[in-house]
Amino acid sequence: MKFTVQAEHPPALRAALASQCDSIRYGADLCEFKLINDSQLREFIDHLNTTDKDLGYVCPRLPQHLFPIVERHLQLISDETKRPVKVIANDWGVINQIIDGKYPNLVPYLGRQLISIPHRGKPSMAELMGGESRFRRMAVEKVGGLVFDKTNLHFRSTLKFLRENGIVGADIDWVPRTFSEMKVITKSNLQFSVHLGLVIVAVVRRCHTARYFDEPIPEKCSMPCFKTAFSLKHEIFGELHMDGNTIFAMSDPTPNEFRQLKDSKPAELVLTMGSMTKIHTSEDIDTRIEQIKTTMGIRETVRHAVYG
Repeated sequence: MKFTVQAEHPPALRAALASQCDSIRYGADLCEFKLINDSQLREFIDHLNTTDKDLGYVCPRLPQHLFPIVERHLQLISDETKRPVKVIANDWGVINQIIDGKYPNLVPYLGRQLISIPHRGKPSMAELMGGESRFRRMAVEKVGGLVFDKTNLHFRSTLKFLRENGIVGADIDWVPRTFSEMKVITKSNLQFSVHLGLVIVAVVRRCHTARYFDEPIPEKCSMPCFKTAFSLKHEIFGELHMDGNTIFAMSDPTPNEFRQLKDSKPAELVLTMGSMTKIHTSEDIDTRIEQIKTTMGIRETVRHAVYG
């Protein structure tokens, strides 16, 4: 299992490069207005050709008018890099462009917005089924393993389609009840990656963070979410977190959940940098990785790297 860092802006990318993580994803997977610009892409390509770390490009679900920007990015990455580059895309249009063969150096990987998990949410679908009734208990205890604990990847025709089109893997949120079910996916030669401690509850169309900071229009947003996240209290849903245009449920993973994760054999554990996770520097990354390795029984000391 690789330890992967997701960075959304240049300072975060540089911090990740200076850390002891195995690989880095660059870009935003949830907000189209955080698309990296051309100069940031140029820096990313320079790093692709000079670092030993695996680097991947991330893009969110896209409105039509932003699609040409991502097409240009994909073309530049494919043309100017010397090795295969994984593209973690949350838009089927982007995936289709890659599997059609337009970008021979790019490898398609499904982003977490393309993956449905019934247990994702707060409360989850199973918890909404009838309160404390007998049906709810049956849904959670009996039907859970058949329906609720699985994802939309758990269909033979889906797996066959993905394999035939060269898609190598998919992202999922931190939903421990799903981990044991992912063995079916790995046996079908499809990788999966897990976002540490994070579960998407809702992605809003009008960014509440931008409205709170009185940002004038989305296209000129100053990205206050790079520095600020909010904790939300709700009498039914409990504690939620707002980061940009997304509402998350966030948990502090337990040792038992880490054991379940390890047994499921994911390709990557993804650590997202930002205010919500309180991971900002290379030292923050290395400290968190060392904590996880200790919890999982991986005996290896992390030393801080110097990236030139």
